[in-house]
Amino acid sequence: MDLLPSKYSEFNTKEYWDSFYQKSTRFEWYGRLSDFSALLYKYLGAKTAKILMIGCGNSSLSCDLYQAGYKNITNIDISDEVVEQMKQQNTEKPEMEWVCMDMLNMSFENATFDVVLDKGTLDALYSEQTAECGAMVIKMFKELGRVTKPMGKYVLISLFQEHIIRAVNEFIIGQDNYLSEIQEFIIRSEESKYFPFISCFTKMKDVGQAKPTAKAVMKMKGWEKSTAVPTSEIVEKVLESQRLGQFLDKTNKLRAGQRIELNCWDANSNTEIPKYTLFVVDAHDKDLLVQRTCAAIICPVGKEHTYYYKTEEGNQELLETAKVSRLVVVLRNKGHNHGELNMVQEEVSGKVLQVRPPKCKTDP
Repeated sequence: MDLLPSKYSEFNTKEYWDSFYQKSTRFEWYGRLSDFSALLYKYLGAKTAKILMIGCGNSSLSCDLYQAGYKNITNIDISDEVVEQMKQQNTEKPEMEWVCMDMLNMSFENATFDVVLDKGTLDALYSEQTAECGAMVIKMFKELGRVTKPMGKYVLISLFQEHIIRAVNEFIIGQDNYLSEIQEFIIRSEESKYFPFISCFTKMKDVGQAKPTAKAVMKMKGWEKSTAVPTSEIVEKVLESQRLGQFLDKTNKLRAGQRIELNCWDANSNTEIPKYTLFVVDAHDKDLLVQRTCAAIICPVGKEHTYYYKTEEGNQELLETAKVSRLVVVLRNKGHNHGELNMVQEEVSGKVLQVRPPKCKTDP
């Protein structure tokens, strides 16, 4: 059964979603509550919070939150088909409402909700990089801001494709009346290729409250702690983390003869050339693969373009000499100040540890 539209623009039509929900059973975008519950509960705050779930679809998220004690939930969707389905399925949840409504033109009074919750709805609305979609996104943000109380929150779960994080960065984070926080999470409840982000944007009071500096507190893969990031760097930080996520997805299994390249950038040093290039190389020999061992080697300065360090064949020969399942070859690229060898080891150790094969028996 083909549930995807023939054109991305159909994601913005009521007709597509009515047809989708006539055909589909329960459908989850970007994981289940168990994948991000700790972060979401922190953002939702008190269980008495008045919550608006936009583009609710037939996701179980509202029902799961209801079971967790968050019962004051209003669910809206443009599809009357799915709204009627969810009403019928949840008659035993009297405090929860299901309403057919367009989030771009809501009938709620100003400052009605403590939290607006969005799980994949912005991604569906901004399905194409067109002026029409961009205008709808701006209208969406204005409507969400209108119905949110002062100190209320817009909680967004998104894949943050580049055009989407740019829009969020410009029209929410870049405004001086929002406090912003962005974190990644891993979908563990099912096999998934998605790398979603959960974000919380707190609407500041209009009167008598200091305006925050335009930035976001971010926590990405491999970061030891949350860090305040200015708007000028947010998009690149998100894209960098997405590239790392895709890279780690490829390296989570040993594959005979696999060789993957990872570039590590330093925006404070040189934005034209990566500071380091890592080649992650897996053995051809199956006897070596089953050992689940790993080693790393840092290329001597001046040898970056030689046979052993630059070519796939040379990397394999180094691996066979080391007799390991996986070898990480680290190249220092020109145009950067790398410091002494111990400084290089310290700087790349985190990345090297991230690409160890699962259940690795050695530390590189």
